[in-house]
Amino acid sequence: MEESPIQEQEDALMVSRTGGGDPFHKKAFFLKPIVPISAIDHEPPLKLPQCPFRFDPKKWPLEVEFHGWRQGQEDSNWNSWVDRLAPLHQSTWKRAGIYDAIFSSKYQIRRKSDLVYGVAENWCCETNTFLFPWGEASITLEDVMILGGFSVSGDSVFSPLESIELKEVEERLVKARKEVKRARAVQWLQKFVNSGSELEHEAFLAFWLSRYVFHDLDRSIQKRAFPIAIHLARGTRIALAQSVLADIYNDLSLLKKAIEASNKLKTSDCVLKVKLKSPFHLVQVWAWERFLKLTPIPNVIKYAEPRLARWDNVRGLSIENLRSVLDSAGEAFMWRPYAMSIENWNFPKYYLEKEMWIGPGLDDEFLPFSLCLRVTELVGFDNRKQYLPHRVAMQFGYDQDVPYKIAESKVSRKHCNEKTEIVGFYIPSRLSKPNVTARYLKWWNESVSGLKDTSEGAFPQKKKPKMEGSLVSAKQSPVPPGYPLKKNLEHSEKRKRKESLCLMQSAPDIMFEEKEELMVSPTGGDPFPKKAYYLKPVVSSSIDKPATKFPTESFSSLPSHFEPKEWPLEVDIPGWRAKGQKDDWNAWVDQLAPVHQSTWKAAGIYEAIINSTYEIRRKNELVYGFAEKWCSETNTFIFPWGEATITLEDIMVLGGYSVLGDFVLSPLESTELKEIEDKLNEERTEFNKGVSKKPSTSLWLKKFMNSGSLLEHEAFLSFWLSRYVFPDAHSTIQKHVFPIAIHLARGTRIALAPAVLASIYKDLSLLKRAMVDSSKLKTGCDAIKLSIKSPFQFVQIWAWERFVELSPNPSIINFGQPRLARWDKVSGVEVENMRVLDSAGDGFKWRPYALTIENLQLPKYYPVEEIYVSDCWGLDDELHSFFRCLRVSELAGFGTIEQYLPHRVAMQFGFDQDIPCLVARSNQSSDVAWDHYMKDIQNARLYVPSRLSKADNSTRYLKWWKESVSGLKNFTMPKLKKSKCIRGSSSWAKPAPLDPGSAPKKVVEGSKKRKKINDFTLCSVSVPDSEKLGLVSKRKKEDNDSLVLPRFPPKCCMPEAGASVDKDGLMLAEIRKHCKKQRKVNPQSLASSIGEGSVGTMKSERLVTEDLSNEVLSGGCKAEKNLKTVMRSNARSSDNKMASIVYNECVSSSSLIEKQVSVLKDRVSRLEFIVKMWKENYFWNKL
Repeated sequence: MEESPIQEQEDALMVSRTGGGDPFHKKAFFLKPIVPISAIDHEPPLKLPQCPFRFDPKKWPLEVEFHGWRQGQEDSNWNSWVDRLAPLHQSTWKRAGIYDAIFSSKYQIRRKSDLVYGVAENWCCETNTFLFPWGEASITLEDVMILGGFSVSGDSVFSPLESIELKEVEERLVKARKEVKRARAVQWLQKFVNSGSELEHEAFLAFWLSRYVFHDLDRSIQKRAFPIAIHLARGTRIALAQSVLADIYNDLSLLKKAIEASNKLKTSDCVLKVKLKSPFHLVQVWAWERFLKLTPIPNVIKYAEPRLARWDNVRGLSIENLRSVLDSAGEAFMWRPYAMSIENWNFPKYYLEKEMWIGPGLDDEFLPFSLCLRVTELVGFDNRKQYLPHRVAMQFGYDQDVPYKIAESKVSRKHCNEKTEIVGFYIPSRLSKPNVTARYLKWWNESVSGLKDTSEGAFPQKKKPKMEGSLVSAKQSPVPPGYPLKKNLEHSEKRKRKESLCLMQSAPDIMFEEKEELMVSPTGGDPFPKKAYYLKPVVSSSIDKPATKFPTESFSSLPSHFEPKEWPLEVDIPGWRAKGQKDDWNAWVDQLAPVHQSTWKAAGIYEAIINSTYEIRRKNELVYGFAEKWCSETNTFIFPWGEATITLEDIMVLGGYSVLGDFVLSPLESTELKEIEDKLNEERTEFNKGVSKKPSTSLWLKKFMNSGSLLEHEAFLSFWLSRYVFPDAHSTIQKHVFPIAIHLARGTRIALAPAVLASIYKDLSLLKRAMVDSSKLKTGCDAIKLSIKSPFQFVQIWAWERFVELSPNPSIINFGQPRLARWDKVSGVEVENMRVLDSAGDGFKWRPYALTIENLQLPKYYPVEEIYVSDCWGLDDELHSFFRCLRVSELAGFGTIEQYLPHRVAMQFGFDQDIPCLVARSNQSSDVAWDHYMKDIQNARLYVPSRLSKADNSTRYLKWWKESVSGLKNFTMPKLKKSKCIRGSSSWAKPAPLDPGSAPKKVVEGSKKRKKINDFTLCSVSVPDSEKLGLVSKRKKEDNDSLVLPRFPPKCCMPEAGASVDKDGLMLAEIRKHCKKQRKVNPQSLASSIGEGSVGTMKSERLVTEDLSNEVLSGGCKAEKNLKTVMRSNARSSDNKMASIVYNECVSSSSLIEKQVSVLKDRVSRLEFIVKMWKENYFWNKL
């Protein structure tokens, strides 16, 4: 265990990094080690390099060969080789941490020799940093990781091959190398490209390592690259970044010494030649990223492309006096360029929006960043260099103090890149501005005192190359989280033209349908035209009467009263962890997690395993209530207000299961893996011979936990799969999970989510059928017994996440915990009659996972701005997972195949809803279903809606839905109510809660965007008294029933015509003025009297607290008058029964005033919070 690399000082005397302004005190965070305060007088000042010669590289007697720098169109076959192998091995490359590095080798970085020489002459070989008059900077592991795509975590490049099988592969590669003339890389490529050889993947990686990573001067395939290639081909992560950076440091020192030596030669002497073999183009790209005055206009990269693609084939700027520019570029130096918003480039996780302390047990993204902060020695094949990040702390966002001088140590190859766990460290916000200490400024001034001041005078003029149509340089500045980027329009147009050409070349598989349509908002109102995005397949607009198919029998045969305790039905759910259940499983997880968490993350099961340690307290009435609404034909819940279901997204986000990877029925192929399966089967058979006569999960745990067995990891995963993922009725270890456990133990990703969801769908259908059958039994008959074999707790959690009225108060999770931790040991809400679901449409959250939750990071598929993906090459796992959730398919599990129809619930993914097509079942084998599920999306055109967008419904969907549910008998249909309106008040649409993550829409009267359709009438609906969640005042029934559009709230009457106290956009003063005008009362006095009276304590819904700041600030931090929010309040009466405020209720004048003031009280507190959040973020509103 290693101590934190961060040193915190409470009251440090600091100055601005620009050198301006007075000193000030602040809490500072430094990178260790720094010079102690007591020893500062003894620290010798650093001497900067003197450059007495003129900067004119063309006249220097110096020739430099850059062997590791790709030039022109060389190795054209290499690009095609990469493109051919990428679809086959990209998952392996990502697991090994080389995906971006391989694709970066395809790019051409046009060399600017003057720039390279200018930067190199400022290199200091003793500190491995660039020394400028304005400060110290360097190429760090962070630069090599982000620009080069090389991993800083993983095994050493010197890791030997241990198994006999791997050594045999190495021998075959060595033999093949001997067959190639002089082991030339070109001949090696010709030998293996498109060869179909078993060694092609290893040969491919050996070529890449020899040609683009560890280049040899004779351009040959290097034997030392073979072990690394073999490890990488099996997905083993290798820390290549350290060796690459060591080579760059070595070449910078060689070039610096050559520049100095060449200027000591006389003109008539011989020319000095230097050969550099490192990926030296990263030095030039580093300068382009950080020196604004040297940066050419970068490319606009495509989504998921490496960052290096910005500089592919870009021509650099011509600078007259580069030395002068570099010496005076301090104020224009970008200390943290990777923390800035770049179009189509996602920030790594360690560029946080808020500062944070991270504890031990770091994940795969925080761990590399922590390794970048640690002083160490970089060991390459031919050199060893010091790595001193504490000298350039501001490049990582930390404050800078006088750096401590580090003595060189001789680290052996055996101990290089040793894995050490850091206790914890501080990560600064990506928006923070680091400073320097006052003593550092004094120390630095002494260091540069002997150097002539080159910063005076005007900056030299730059000769910009002629770039066709270029308008402005793409200089991005930090953008606050959730704000749209300022895009270069000219680049965007070029990008669109390129995409259109790609579409003409090959017709893509489009997963969504885009068209102008007449839509209706889920919050009500008049129809309006807009560009809608539907999930395919939808019914063609040419079909007047689409087929309507809802099963009527399963809904009409339900019990007449919702009394689950009286039903002749017994349900056992063995996979649901019982309340207070005590076993050693949690301890086993805690014991193995530090050892195997990297493997679990590679296999996509880390969160799923941690989730199995949580206790979800069961609410049987809630489970039965939802099972009543289940439709087995569509695998959706059918409510009067719409259709919803548990999707792959829910299983992925809540359960932590992967939607990507190999099939759960994938066999074991190698002899070694089959032998492990045989050993597990032998252990299982031993239990059958024992007293219990069965391999129970409890006995299995006792046998293998803390056993030190070679099979413990596989046994652990077999227990987890049998107990929590695919449980059976007898709580035994199942044979069919052994192959899955063996695959997972080796980091092979298995797509567990489809199989888990298929089992949940199957059990929902079984439970629904059992409920229907139980209603037909006569009194005195034996109860129907049913065993649920799926992780059925996800049905309850799904309901808690989406139904506001049913959701208890969740726990606050710690950073790094899965989302499911919110519901650990949480007691549910008591609901008397679960058939209130028929009236819960206005409280349904369509996108709960797009809400901002404290300490929980949003996945990439919840972007602030919508994303179009026309080229799916290199699509990262998060987006790839999201697109799997959108495709209609069949889910194959153990003993079942279930349809998956996301197009029926498109609004759960942020898409608009149209009439869904009926999809025929294939009813074939599991293999056929899996092939359909894994259909390639690389040629697909994809769209990701913004998490702030608000989906709508087509008007024809309204008509279709009304006809679809009208035939369902015994379906609890809401009744239309009338109220006595005061002074001719007109009807109004009660606003429903905002869709999660959506910004409120403001519709200006007379807006052209939403044209009123006068001849279109919306149906109205309200809820029967007996089926409201709380106590609802009695109202008169109307004869005619009519359905409302799914997710639509009922239309009600306002208390006063033309003056709604709930009108959006009112300022606080306007609300008070309105209240005085209408009732001539003091809101504050009334509020206090009401607070002491019968109305009771007001409790605002968590709908506001979960994402209030997100809804307001992400929309752009507009002024108060433009803020539109929706607020609903619940009143708790003296008898502890919940009561809802109903606006269209006929009440007396006093009760009406009480209700108005209660609403005003809630709105005032909400608006005060909004104003506070707006003021705190006002600075960003100016950007």
